Amino acid sequence: MNAPFIQNLQPAKSVVGHRHPYRGRFRTLYFRCPRLGGRGQWLAVHRRAANTYRNHPKKSVIMNTNIKCPSCSADVDTTNSAACPNCGFQVCLAVAPAIVQPTRRVQKLSASVLVSLYIDITGSTGQFARGVPQAVKQILEPIGAKARETKVYVHTGGDLDYDQYCLLLCNGVSVPEAIAEVARLQYGGGGDEPETHADSVQTVMTTTPWEPDARRWRNALIMFLTADSKPARSGITPRQLGTALKSRGILVYLVAEDYPFARELAAAAEGLFFVISNDPDPVQMQQIAAGISQSILITAAGGATRPMTVPAPAPATVAP
Repeated sequence: MNAPFIQNLQPAKSVVGHRHPYRGRFRTLYFRCPRLGGRGQWLAVHRRAANTYRNHPKKSVIMNTNIKCPSCSADVDTTNSAACPNCGFQVCLAVAPAIVQPTRRVQKLSASVLVSLYIDITGSTGQFARGVPQAVKQILEPIGAKARETKVYVHTGGDLDYDQYCLLLCNGVSVPEAIAEVARLQYGGGGDEPETHADSVQTVMTTTPWEPDARRWRNALIMFLTADSKPARSGITPRQLGTALKSRGILVYLVAEDYPFARELAAAAEGLFFVISNDPDPVQMQQIAAGISQSILITAAGGATRPMTVPAPAPATVAP
């Protein structure tokens, strides 16, 4: 006896259930089928088989949505319509239910990110005025999409000998606000190379309100530099500056021209170095965002305070 036939069985007013004659292991139910004409005939159906098919009709309804029209024999998909598109015959009372897939959401990381940006705004960086905002956007947007919370501090600076001091433009703002502020930057001044990058980076390191809770926050310093740096007025060397950043658990990334100051600072801080360009490579910029995200996962799992070390990629070609 097939499943559709059992589904159409209707129990009589008095359903008799009794022990099966063979060892009394099963029960037998008597049903009356209206398809057989008249008042129908009595059928003995195994109880377990009857319950299996009669109690689960929805599975068959969802899976079998294509039926034949009784009027014109055309195929009708009841998922979207209850009437035959050929003759208009009402083939069923309602549209068959559809399976709804849940909406996938971006998985948020279990920690937050504080990003401090330092951008050299001297005339030397003006040749990369188009590439800097693009790189900032390519870095910050993936971080903001995955981190539980993102705070961004934007600093600018140049050459102290020409009164270009380190200034704070954005104080713990959101990712869109920081991107908009970087896009409005104007570049100029600074005199001849080199610049006073060492003094400005030291100022950013000591004045940014870094988050102390390493289990909930990750701190990152991202710098955009051109030209080399003059010796710091405080006497601190690039290696000492990088070691100080590393000891504070700050992730360091430099997008700069290939000069000794940037290389030594990145190596001492165990950070990443990328050559600045007017057409930043999205893959390289995503490496920065991925490195910060991966460090968050490691920190959340083990509570580490040491930043993750990633091998530095090959420098990209400078495209002025």
